[in-house]
Amino acid sequence: MAEDNNDPILGGSESSGDFVEGFASINPPGSPFQNWPGGEGGWLHQIVLYAAKEPWQFCWYVLLLLSPMFCISAVLSWKLAQALDAQEKDKARKNKKKANLSKVKKGKSD
Repeated sequence: MAEDNNDPILGGSESSGDFVEGFASINPPGSPFQNWPGGEGGWLHQIVLYAAKEPWQFCWYVLLLLSPMFCISAVLSWKLAQALDAQEKDKARKNKKKANLSKVKKGKSD
């Protein structure tokens, strides 16, 4: 084991950025990126490579872009809960009114 191992998969001395650059330059036949939108070097391929090179910045951008959607989802969920609650109260009120009317009609017919 005296030889210098530069294989990043087996724990060599290359940095992760060098590994990603090496990974990006590999173009095996039947590459999985060929079926992606834009193919090899397309927009989705570029996003995946960017996420591999800068994972924390990529996560930050994803959260930054999705946070308005989270807020909109929360507001709409709250509005839906309010509407369902109002609908249940209205239904209960109508059922109570219907029951009271049937009691009154029974009392008058007796």
